[in-house]
Amino acid sequence: MIWRSIKSIFFWLGIIKEKEEQKVIEQIKEETTEIEITVTVPKEEKEPIEVLIETMEEEAKGGNTNKNNLIILNPGHALNTKGKRTPDGIKEYELNDPIAEKAKVYAESLGYECIIANPYDIEDANANVALNIAVGHINRIATKARKEGKEVICISIHCNAHQPNFPKNEWNDASGTVSFYYEQKTKDRQGKEITLKSKEGEKLAIAIHKEMVKQTGLPDRAFSFNRGKALGANFGVLRNTVCTTVLVECAFMTNRMDAIFLKSEEGKDICAKAITIGVDNYFNN
Repeated sequence: MIWRSIKSIFFWLGIIKEKEEQKVIEQIKEETTEIEITVTVPKEEKEPIEVLIETMEEEAKGGNTNKNNLIILNPGHALNTKGKRTPDGIKEYELNDPIAEKAKVYAESLGYECIIANPYDIEDANANVALNIAVGHINRIATKARKEGKEVICISIHCNAHQPNFPKNEWNDASGTVSFYYEQKTKDRQGKEITLKSKEGEKLAIAIHKEMVKQTGLPDRAFSFNRGKALGANFGVLRNTVCTTVLVECAFMTNRMDAIFLKSEEGKDICAKAITIGVDNYFNN
């Protein structure tokens, strides 16, 4: 009798337990059905140059606002200029010219007219002779365009070099990017020291330099000298051209890591994009 009572108690306890468990399961089901599971797929971040191109395509429906701006690209130094190369033998022109070609494509995609100043007779072993030929070609293009009412700028594209044991060309630690505009200290007729400077050149150089530092991730070579803006210099291509001209030293071809960057297609492409974005910021901001 006692055993039957005990069995009966266990029986009813089992039923109660099953009901409690079932109740908990049903509650869990109800709660989970109320939960909305949302998966956020991150949007593919567009590159600045892509945004500019899309914006330009949209704005072009109302007319190309950049068509009267001419960009002259000058791949610095001739193919056969002596001494202008990496320690492992890559000529500077072989780095500069592809950057100019890529920049031309990007600039034209934004509606700019773009010409590469690179006549065949620039290939002279003497750097000064080659420079004079290049400057003459730039000036002929700029003068003609100005007569047509166009605003003209010139970007001379270079790769820097540090040779502490010149003429020996060897790898060293100098690294980074910098852009130059025309600036010269001289004296007036009374003998007072004055500074001649291209204000538009400075504006353009700063715009490009900011993008070069941002896009390449390379050290800012102008930081210690001019608060990271750009540098003034009395280079022939800045002094003797008839249009606003800047010189961009993309990176150091005498630094192993900089050289690897410059030799890569990705590195050349980044430099070309940075130059183009800088130019567009100059014209439109």
